[in-house]
Amino acid sequence: MTGVITTAERRVEAALRSLGVGRLARPARVVRAVEFGAVGATGTLVNAAVFVLAPVAYLFAGVLAFATGTTWTFAFNWTITYNRPRSSLLSAFWRYASVYVAGFLVYGAALAAAVEVGGFPTLHANLLAIVVAGTLNFAGSELYALAED
Repeated sequence: MTGVITTAERRVEAALRSLGVGRLARPARVVRAVEFGAVGATGTLVNAAVFVLAPVAYLFAGVLAFATGTTWTFAFNWTITYNRPRSSLLSAFWRYASVYVAGFLVYGAALAAAVEVGGFPTLHANLLAIVVAGTLNFAGSELYALAED
């Protein structure tokens, strides 16, 4: 399966280079950003499922859902998006989790600011907060948590 993914990544990178994307960003980074977003979307679904199915109070369900979603996305970003970096799995996980905790705090601040200061409807504010925190999570993963040594 990894060989198929690697081949697809290389083909997309070549297509991006031919389109001139390389002048704006490295094609490999663009491919990783798309993969990261797709993995994040699955993590959102896992988070929602755990939250709904957890037989505990909503705050505990939220913590459990966040931890499960973060672990899920780490596993897929480690194996698919970053092709198993050479760094230690455990240390990479803790760096990744720290990035996601920071992202969660930024998400909360962005959500509150969009609703309370910006006057956004809550659904729109939530989507904006997801984009802001997701961008931070990608940058943190790319440059720190899952960066090549």
